[in-house]
Amino acid sequence: MLACSNNVDRPFTLDDILALKSLYSLRKNIYVKEVMTLISMESGYGTYDDWEKSEWGVVAEFYQDANLTIPYTTTGNFVLNTNVGSEEVFNEVPLLIPNGVTSYDLGRFIRDKYYSYGTLTQDNSSGYRVTGFTGYWGPGSF
Repeated sequence: MLACSNNVDRPFTLDDILALKSLYSLRKNIYVKEVMTLISMESGYGTYDDWEKSEWGVVAEFYQDANLTIPYTTTGNFVLNTNVGSEEVFNEVPLLIPNGVTSYDLGRFIRDKYYSYGTLTQDNSSGYRVTGFTGYWGPGSF
């Protein structure tokens, strides 16, 4: 964050804004519905090993109410927490959602799993998924 250093007035970068909003969040209940649309699915099996691979389009829709009936339009910027990677091992990544949107395309999520004798041996899944818990999602709205 160099915008305020050395007595030089520089604009904040998107990373600066994301860091500031994560640290000093104004909390507001925003409900997020993760909509996953199946793009493709394939699987295979052998005598001992199985695999499955599916590709999904993922969109986060924003709502004002827990019943998900009243759309919420972002004001200012809004930080949405996402998981990146497999379902077993993932990294939490905050995304800065732009002003004036009611949904945000998180891209494609690929579920890619391998099993041996019915036990998961490898998970190469990738892409963004919404993280959170039922009801309230994300660190806040601005």
